[in-house]
Amino acid sequence: MGISPDFDALFENLAVPYAVMDRDYRYVAINALVEEIVGRPRAEMLGQSLFELFPEIEERQSIMAEAFQAAFDGKPTSMTEVPYAIPVPGKPGAMRELWWTFHCHPIPEPDGSINFIGFHAENITRDIRARELKDAIADELRQRVKNTLSLVQSIARQTAPNYPSADGFIETFDARIVSLSQTHALLTGTNWDGLTFETLLTAQLGAHAELFGTRINMNGPALLLSSTEAQAISMALHELLTNTTKHGVLSGSEGLLNIEWDTLDDDGFEITWSETGLVGLEIPTTEGFGTTILNRILPDQLNARANHRFTPNSHSYKLVVPKRSA
Repeated sequence: MGISPDFDALFENLAVPYAVMDRDYRYVAINALVEEIVGRPRAEMLGQSLFELFPEIEERQSIMAEAFQAAFDGKPTSMTEVPYAIPVPGKPGAMRELWWTFHCHPIPEPDGSINFIGFHAENITRDIRARELKDAIADELRQRVKNTLSLVQSIARQTAPNYPSADGFIETFDARIVSLSQTHALLTGTNWDGLTFETLLTAQLGAHAELFGTRINMNGPALLLSSTEAQAISMALHELLTNTTKHGVLSGSEGLLNIEWDTLDDDGFEITWSETGLVGLEIPTTEGFGTTILNRILPDQLNARANHRFTPNSHSYKLVVPKRSA
């Protein structure tokens, strides 16, 4: 004896949201997953037209209606990645933009006529957003790599003329690239959209952490840097750090290093690096590439102003970015 399946139970427990509509696009049957995906009870939707329940612009409704009509004409139809907004439950007038893949097919009567169609819609918004994010990250990464390679090329060209031997060039060049790579590592960790100046500064001065709060003081509000700003400023911090470990506060036991920063109007900011209490500091008479980074390259990159001063007992560098790029 054969076993007759319970088609009502089968319909209700389908693993996909599924509805049946008549020629006026009115719902005549809806399973539980449709209620879940649109956030409305089926009692509210049965007997109502899809386009009355979920109004959209004419162009989008026409795309759906064309597919429905093809199914009524006997041709199963599928469409992928169709945008169609639906109301937000409990928020009158609010809409959520969703993306759908849908399939509709005829349900023939015994005489071959078609008065109803089956309709299966999948909300693929999460997949679309994930792809958009992946594409955005890929574009950002391409731009960062391009900018980084341009910066590396500039560092190489500007550093090489100052060193008659390859060994001297490689040592200095390598140190600058390591500094740049450390910043890049920070930016590709949990700080993809940028990082704070304090995070960048702490990373650059990490080897001297035991002096924090004694001979190295840092003070300033939260200042979020973009990836471009962080890479540029990291090069300046590397040059300042290199100079102070050779000739300044961190070259001996004398002096204090104070780094202060603040925000300005128009989203601008200023950073001050100040070394005081030095003894017999030699004032530079020539400009090397490190000084060029501080006084020319960095201000040009950030549309900023730089003030760089030496005295026998102090060294200060101030960068003012009056208005940040959009």
